[in-house]
Amino acid sequence: MLENVRSGRPDYDDQLFSPVASIICVADDNEAMRVANPQRPFGGVKESGYRREHGGFGLEQFVNVKSIQVTEVSP
Repeated sequence: MLENVRSGRPDYDDQLFSPVASIICVADDNEAMRVANPQRPFGGVKESGYRREHGGFGLEQFVNVKSIQVTEVSP
C-alpha cells in the first residue's frame, strides 16, 4: 500500500503492474473525479491516441461477442 502519492511521481503518473494500492488524498468530489479519470492517450503515438477507443474499431476491443441458440420445446 502506497500513501502520500503525488502527481509527478511514477507511482501516480504510471500504471504499476504489481500488487499495490495507491492512496491519493483529494480535497473534494470534483478533484476525486479528475484524479480517477485522467485523459491519457490510448493506443497511438503521443496525442494521436485521444478518443481512439470510442471509434467503431476501438469499441470492439471492449466487447465480448456471445452466441445463443433458442430451441422451441413442444408442449
